[in-house]
Amino acid sequence: MIEEKFMLKARRIWQLRQIRLLDCLTDEEIEELSITIPEQRLRKGEYIYRPGQKTNCLFLLKEGNVQLSAITEAGKERIINIFQPGDIFGELFLVEKESYHNTEAVALTDALICKLDRATFLQMLRTKPELSLSFIRVICQRLYEAQSELEELSYQDTRHRLAHVLLKLSNRYGVPLDLSREAVRFDIEITHETLAGMLGKNRSYISSIMSEFKEKGMISYRGHQIILYPQKLEEFLRDSP
Repeated sequence: MIEEKFMLKARRIWQLRQIRLLDCLTDEEIEELSITIPEQRLRKGEYIYRPGQKTNCLFLLKEGNVQLSAITEAGKERIINIFQPGDIFGELFLVEKESYHNTEAVALTDALICKLDRATFLQMLRTKPELSLSFIRVICQRLYEAQSELEELSYQDTRHRLAHVLLKLSNRYGVPLDLSREAVRFDIEITHETLAGMLGKNRSYISSIMSEFKEKGMISYRGHQIILYPQKLEEFLRDSP
């Protein structure tokens, strides 16, 4: 029993150490945080929050993947982001005391999250300047990603928008297949349906474009896994009018 408690404590501390936002905290601060903030296990497909629910905490992702999406005026789902272990989300809870989610977050896989309430996080920001700077970096990265989204929208043709999205996903989730780095696979599950959700298009249309990309040597498959050739995708975008 004592050994189990020790292992549980060690796991919680190790997982909090993987949260990039908390890099600046000391071992003692991480250990204290591991005791005070609650964990929640999620099953694949379980919602963490939906639009209209009150925002009252920052979410820290310890295990699994979480998808952030919004519903368009046309009633379609638009995928905004996919989070990995070490990421945070729900940061807009700091905008106002009374604010509400305008997006929805759902577990793409079985997942484990922590919830850092508003009062605790604000106190940490006040007493830990390094944490404030780390949080600002996260927000700036999100703004950069939003600018990238606007750049993507400048491509009127869906083929070019898809190529842009594949490159963006490659930069974030790509794992080289060999030392040459010519071919890249995703370390999370990215499907044609995922890509369709990111672009606001139907899956069959995206699948037809992916078939064209395969013929041009820009992508390939290993079973159901998508393999990218970033240089080919970049050339495609560069050579486009």
